[in-house]
Amino acid sequence: MKSPSERRPSLATLSLAAVLASVGALVGGCDDTARDPFALARDAEDASPGDTHQTDASHVGADGVGAGGLRTAADFAGLVVNEVDPAGAPADWFELYNGSETTLDLGGVTFTDDRTVPAKATFPLGTLVPPHGFLVREVSDADPGFRLAGDEELGLFAPDGTLIDLVDWAEGDVLVGQAIGRLPDGAGPRGPVAPTPGTPNAAATGTPPPVVDVALNEVSSDGDDTIEIVNRGALDAALDGWWLSDGGYVVGDATTAAHRYDLPPGTTVRGGGYLVLVKGTDHSFGLGDVDEVALHDPTGAVVDLIAWASGEAVPSRCRLPDATGPLTTCAATPGAVNARLQPPVIDVVINEVCASGDDEIEIINRGEGRAELAGWAISDDGWIAADPSTANHRWVFLAGTSLAAGARLVLVKGVHHGFGLGAEDTVTLWDADGTLRDSVNWTEGEAEVAWCREPDATGAFASCAAATFGATND
Repeated sequence: MKSPSERRPSLATLSLAAVLASVGALVGGCDDTARDPFALARDAEDASPGDTHQTDASHVGADGVGAGGLRTAADFAGLVVNEVDPAGAPADWFELYNGSETTLDLGGVTFTDDRTVPAKATFPLGTLVPPHGFLVREVSDADPGFRLAGDEELGLFAPDGTLIDLVDWAEGDVLVGQAIGRLPDGAGPRGPVAPTPGTPNAAATGTPPPVVDVALNEVSSDGDDTIEIVNRGALDAALDGWWLSDGGYVVGDATTAAHRYDLPPGTTVRGGGYLVLVKGTDHSFGLGDVDEVALHDPTGAVVDLIAWASGEAVPSRCRLPDATGPLTTCAATPGAVNARLQPPVIDVVINEVCASGDDEIEIINRGEGRAELAGWAISDDGWIAADPSTANHRWVFLAGTSLAAGARLVLVKGVHHGFGLGAEDTVTLWDADGTLRDSVNWTEGEAEVAWCREPDATGAFASCAAATFGATND
């Protein structure tokens, strides 16, 4: 979205704006190819009050509320932003296309030039788009309060705020006298087209081939060995003839052919979108713990390459920021914006204690990732934080101590901690920040053999028939 000072000087407001205030849009069917699309708005003014339409908008109220509540993007299946002219004459405009077999009422649907503010403008109830028909909407500083520019976006949102469609373009993606549109209407990839508001899209003449700006965005050597390609451009990228390879492929060596995957004819990645390829469904080669993936254009040139060392592609190796940043280990987000790897949830608890013999204390990691325990501590009920004379009732885990997911650590008096466990006592586990993580107490006789969780790791404490330190509680 451009600030008002960055936009082109405001054009004269068309009389159409007054019409749009009452009908919300311009509606036309596929057989209107020979007509002035802006005349469709004048037709709307002359429509008879008795005119009826077959529509899925029955029982749709103001702001898009239907019988089941606010309508979602699923209620507008087939509706797309079909064409955008950010330098239209005499005004900027965009065109919607209804590819469904049902008339759609756009009441409550919003549109915007800033996806973070979806409801900048709203179509009023009764804004109808017939099956396989078009709707053209002009935009200006006066109505709806924003214009389009050379580096801009246009989003269409359902009444409940879910995204229906989004077009995002950069400066230079289209030439003067061109628009951005789908070919064929409704379903084809986006690219430069001749401006055809309210009529089927047509190829732009004299258009240079669009620049294909795709890259490898994420790979995972875990699970389905996914490979994600991102289209960093605004226009759809046709990848006919492009191919991928892993570290086992050698050009000219037929025995390594299984390590190459040719993208199927017609493969397209929409502007700003992702293509996710999965082992077994798409490519057949597995991604190793130490490996690489290369993306090749039709000439065989390597357009992008991701290589990784052991563990770097688990759960994924991706670009941060998404699409443009350097490569790093990250969370697995195939088909979505890349995200940083969140540290695993630390869930370490006391699992078993014994108040006789070696006064053992067992802790277990119930979390899904390795827990670093350096600086953690364990104490009995003789420790008082404000009293240094009780320091011998607390033991701090040494630097480098860690516990794998599901693993146990048994602490023994004289080997680890120095305090004895009494017939009636308490053991408390603290993390490196001094936060209490777990605590267990018992009365006389309960921990004579063992005081443990049943079921193992998750249950409440009870007297156990046998001590099972380092193994599953019975």
